[in-house]
Amino acid sequence: MGSILQREEMDQIAAIAAEKVYNLQSEIVFFPVRHHSPACSYHLQQTIAAYKPDIILIEGPSGSNALIDILSDGLTEPPVSIYYARMGQEDMTACYYPLLAYSPEYVALREARRRGIPARFIDLDYRSRSVTRQTVEGESPAANDERTDQNEQDESAGPDKISLLDESMLFRSEYIARLCAKTGSRSFDELWENVFEIGGLRKPTAAFVSEVFTYCTLARKGYSEEELAASGDLLREAHMRREIAAAADKHGKLLVVTGGFHTWGLLDGLETVSDSPMLAGEASETACRMQVTNCNKPMLAGHAPKTSLGNTNAVDEGQSQAAAGQTGQIERTEQTKQTEQVFPMVYSFEEADRLNGYASGMPYVNYYDAVWQALQRGDADPYIGVMSQFLAQLLQRLRRRSEPVSTADAIEAHSLAQGLALLRGKDAPGVYELIDGVQSAFTKGESSVATAAPLEMLHKLLTGDKIGTVARNSLEAPIVRDFKETCRIYRLSIGGTGRSSRQLQLYAKERHRKTSQFLHCAEFLDTGFCKRTSGPDWINRRDVNLLRESWDYGYSSLVEARLIENSIYGGTVAQAAIRKMEERIAALPDQQSEQAAKLLLQALLMGLEQLGERLYALVESFLSRDGSFVSLCGTLQILLLLQEQRTLLGIADGNRLSGLTRAAYGNAAGKLHTLARPNPQELGEIADRLKLLYMLSLQVESEEMAAGIFREQLQELLADAGLPALLEGVVAAILVNLGSLEPNELARRARAYIHGSEAQMLCTAQYLQGVFTVKRDIFLHDDRLLGELDTLLEQLSHEQFVQLVPELRLAFTYFTPVEISKIAERAAALSGLAPQHYGRPAVDEALLLRTRALDEAIKEEFRQWSLI
Repeated sequence: MGSILQREEMDQIAAIAAEKVYNLQSEIVFFPVRHHSPACSYHLQQTIAAYKPDIILIEGPSGSNALIDILSDGLTEPPVSIYYARMGQEDMTACYYPLLAYSPEYVALREARRRGIPARFIDLDYRSRSVTRQTVEGESPAANDERTDQNEQDESAGPDKISLLDESMLFRSEYIARLCAKTGSRSFDELWENVFEIGGLRKPTAAFVSEVFTYCTLARKGYSEEELAASGDLLREAHMRREIAAAADKHGKLLVVTGGFHTWGLLDGLETVSDSPMLAGEASETACRMQVTNCNKPMLAGHAPKTSLGNTNAVDEGQSQAAAGQTGQIERTEQTKQTEQVFPMVYSFEEADRLNGYASGMPYVNYYDAVWQALQRGDADPYIGVMSQFLAQLLQRLRRRSEPVSTADAIEAHSLAQGLALLRGKDAPGVYELIDGVQSAFTKGESSVATAAPLEMLHKLLTGDKIGTVARNSLEAPIVRDFKETCRIYRLSIGGTGRSSRQLQLYAKERHRKTSQFLHCAEFLDTGFCKRTSGPDWINRRDVNLLRESWDYGYSSLVEARLIENSIYGGTVAQAAIRKMEERIAALPDQQSEQAAKLLLQALLMGLEQLGERLYALVESFLSRDGSFVSLCGTLQILLLLQEQRTLLGIADGNRLSGLTRAAYGNAAGKLHTLARPNPQELGEIADRLKLLYMLSLQVESEEMAAGIFREQLQELLADAGLPALLEGVVAAILVNLGSLEPNELARRARAYIHGSEAQMLCTAQYLQGVFTVKRDIFLHDDRLLGELDTLLEQLSHEQFVQLVPELRLAFTYFTPVEISKIAERAAALSGLAPQHYGRPAVDEALLLRTRALDEAIKEEFRQWSLI
């Protein structure tokens, strides 16, 4: 480090660390950490034991202090998280504060409870999403792209999701980039592991804290005051300084546990913070704070604080001013109104892993959790033991999948990892040496998809799949309470962790229809609670003739976590489904009526009658502007389904539905002229939609459904010389059925393809596919069409036959086995063969090749003897 900055500055930072940061003789001790660092947690335990503070102040959302008793309860098992939701009139935001077993913040809470020391969170509750989105001036393009990609990923997940522990400013600093290059580290995480996670365990706590403080301070110095203000860090640090000053007035010895990036900012100006006015711009943040009262008092049994799951706080201008009045006067320039909720929730290793998008903390959480457990057991060489543990697990998992691995591979990987650690100057092999060792020892040959299984499995093991548990408490999210009550009403067993099944008779029992609607809502909200295993699939129009519906379901902590995440949409399952559906409606591409009709169907399947009127109007509006024939026919198909299933879907107004159906048919028929030059990828779908329109014209009176327009449009389309062969076959067959074309016209057009150019001849099969889509019976009775096809097959060369036969096979899939047998008999008669001739099994190809080789050998022998 000393080679990067002047030694004098390094000495100055070290002196500040010894005098103002980690001075156990002082009334305030600062403990800088990296979020989710086992080494920081290990030394934090030593500090608490040595310093014996009167109170521990932790970087965490202040409005969540009422949850500390629940989070530090012995029955709470990490990973868990504080969940904060803010719902405004036009936007929604979800924030998470994850805690792992080895998170310094969680260790501080547990140690405080064990020792009877009060603990408090001192950070702001919520930072504006727009703040976190700002690109820091001077940030590298790669980092900016990474931030943009992450924002897009978050937005695709629905409501905004923000981590309240964000270390992006730390690992993106110019100092860290230079330090990584200087030490040969491939990433910030590898650098941190080498210097602090492995090397830090052998250092005295004072030296470890001094190095963490120096490291984070130097990273911070790479940013200007403007950049720190834009990121929201200065605002947060000003708030934390006031909290520290307030605690110092009431307690003797304070231990302050915060991210190392903020420690320098907390030292700056702490002495005069009690006299300083509120910083400009802080009013908006204060307005976002939750109004938690009596958060220092222990919770009494049966009494929930005001920020319980069952309650929300409507924050308006007056309340914001009242809350802010404790620290200073503010001026409000605009009135805001929003609802906020906070409660504990279970979390998972997969969600907490930074490689899955989490913006703070260590990656490979299962690996570092194992390191932490080893430290708690007092293992002398925790990293050696953990490496052996993971290699054994990896070998076992790969053998279950029948991968070609052996014990020798694991031994070699172990040896390689230790050798790499020695070469890299590490005291012990870490996770990066483990990964490199596995890649070298387990990968056989070139690295490719075929040889990627060991590394993929290792990454899954390093991340883990553990789900936490929250101790039983009175703070239950309204949506969770509603979900459990609904399960009780519909007799869905959620008492155990196993999976159950339920069969529903949709047409026979009203209660079963309601149960189906609830399960469809749970599936739509992506709770992971249930999955339909059989029954009608209305959305994809599969198995719609089935009368029963079967579901597989099971309740777990992961389901509860998903429900809590959905609480941002509403307090009940139905409300959340409605709000989420409204979000989907708002994101609909304009003029795509089929997508709107699908949402209407989905809403009705979930029993969301409140959205029915709005979706009806939306479909009606889109129908008049939709210019896509395929989309209009898709809409028509869904509307016909709604008409058929009115009772099941609870549709009372059949007249409006009939009117929409007529409008969809008329608009689709009016768009037939657009099919002359279609997208080649849509030909099969267009053929099916043309058949749909034809069948509908037969079911309903011509005057009602504008069948005349349909017939006229088809005739104009058939007259177009550029019409693709597949569509020509469909249109011609429909017009024959409607009586507008003579039946022999089908054979005449087939003859034109057969005797035309080579390109036309090769389109014969596509033409027949179109004919068979609507009128396959003609091939069963019309010998002319069969004769023309026989002529085609006789004149094809071998190469042309190979090219055409797949299309012909596809064309004949429209026939049943019985019909194919009849066609075979007629084809045999054309060649003067008995029908039994076609029933013989084909000669084995290998036998043909051997016979051919033998024949050639005999001919060659005869030639040598001049016999031929």
